[in-house]
Amino acid sequence: MQGLNLSQVRFTDKSDVVNPGTEIFNPKFSQVSALKGNDQIIGNSNLTGDFALGAFVGAAAQKGNAIASADLSGKATVAVDGIKNQGTINTNQGRDIVRGTGTANIAATAQTVSQAIAIAQKTNASAIAKAFADVNIKATAEGIDNSGGQINSGQGNDTVDGDTIGSVAAVAMATADASAIVDAICKAPMSEGLTAFAYAIATSLAQATIGATGIKNMGGIITSGKGKDTLSASATSSAATFASVYGSSFASATPGNQALAMAVVNATAKASDQAIAIDNKWGVIRTGTGDDTINATAKASHKAIAIDNFTGWISTGDGNDTISAQATGSNSYGIFGGRIDMGKGDDRLIASSFAGGVNINMGEDQDFVQGFGNATVDGGQGSDILSLGSYNRDSFKIGFGANNGANFQLDGTTMTTTGFEQFQFAGGVTYTYNQLIAA
Repeated sequence: MQGLNLSQVRFTDKSDVVNPGTEIFNPKFSQVSALKGNDQIIGNSNLTGDFALGAFVGAAAQKGNAIASADLSGKATVAVDGIKNQGTINTNQGRDIVRGTGTANIAATAQTVSQAIAIAQKTNASAIAKAFADVNIKATAEGIDNSGGQINSGQGNDTVDGDTIGSVAAVAMATADASAIVDAICKAPMSEGLTAFAYAIATSLAQATIGATGIKNMGGIITSGKGKDTLSASATSSAATFASVYGSSFASATPGNQALAMAVVNATAKASDQAIAIDNKWGVIRTGTGDDTINATAKASHKAIAIDNFTGWISTGDGNDTISAQATGSNSYGIFGGRIDMGKGDDRLIASSFAGGVNINMGEDQDFVQGFGNATVDGGQGSDILSLGSYNRDSFKIGFGANNGANFQLDGTTMTTTGFEQFQFAGGVTYTYNQLIAA
């Protein structure tokens, strides 16, 4: 489905809603202004692939054993953007919303898998292997791609959402689910063709890449003016787990079928998946004056980063601002790298972890920081609190320095802090700076 070219939309001083139910794109060098009013720009994109099995069935029907890898090349790749902005979007005055949602899913229906296996049963094993040799299984979803672009949300209580399950706001979700393939392999008659099919699929799955990014702001700029602004992004990526593989179809399968099914299951576990809620590498995010909020949540089987701020800069300006960065995965980071300035106000920064040497300045007034990792954190002026979350005081080797300096070392990771007056540990145990020195 073709996306909507935002540069061709004419906005008024009323509350305009642009929600075409498809992707929205703004070309390079295009400047879009939404004028006055409570405007909404909402882009949605949802695509589904089938591991190139549909292409395999169609090509085999025409060519039989003559099917070639070129017939399947590119047929297992799915990429979507809710909103893709290469130009400039100005929402101007009003309570505006820019929201993008991208969903990329690779799965297969039982019918398609059955047809593919039926063909494989009659096809030369080497032909099957050759056909799937260059299949690149890849699912990529981005809620809002603002790389090299600029989004200015102007004055008002604005929202930017990037859900990649992507205010500015975004949601992104990317998945690969081979459950139907595993189930069909369990039930199919054993043959040389089935074996070739299972191992060909397994080889492709082991090299699969699944990626979701809520807001991709690589080299881009996102700004908001005065007001209580919200920037939110969530990203979820997964290669499906197979808790059900030990169900009835697997239990009743022959040992040979079970072995082929497990080959596919194990290959799926090797697939690379990554979720980044906000990718601000080389980017700038400024939320301006007001009580602003940045929420970033990333979930992945493997690598998850809530805010990837490598060489990036995030400034929340004056006001009682909040940044929440939560990541879940076998290799996960709440905030990675770059610089964060919270400005004047009673600010809160809560992260599941820090990494990449992120440099955080909390500014004036009474601030609260929670998290641990490779970071340098300055509480600034005021009575500030540092929470080390679920860690005990005795978990760390702590060194002290000037300006209420405290260096926390654990398992080769050091977090350097200055300017904090209170320190919280597991169970709510709290020390003043002097008590921490004496403990």
